[in-house]
Amino acid sequence: MGISGLLLMLKEIAEDVRVRFFPDQVAAIDAYCWIHNVAIFCAEEFILGIETLRYVDLCMKYVDVLLANKVHPILVFDRFKLDAKKEVESSRKT
Repeated sequence: MGISGLLLMLKEIAEDVRVRFFPDQVAAIDAYCWIHNVAIFCAEEFILGIETLRYVDLCMKYVDVLLANKVHPILVFDRFKLDAKKEVESSRKT
């Protein structure tokens, strides 16, 4: 779930940029974030219990954009719980 409020904290120093400005760079991608963002487009299938991999196809379109702009993506799936985030994880359960 990331760090709560991180984007707001970084807003002053952040800037919009285009992927094409980063050829031959490596990008680490929070894959679960992408999946979560595209899952809305598969909501009907999920609710009706229809098997679908459309959310994977949508994520792969993002990967294709990076590759087309010569950016090398590394998709990160953070499955394991970290000791450093124990308090945050436990607060989310309540």
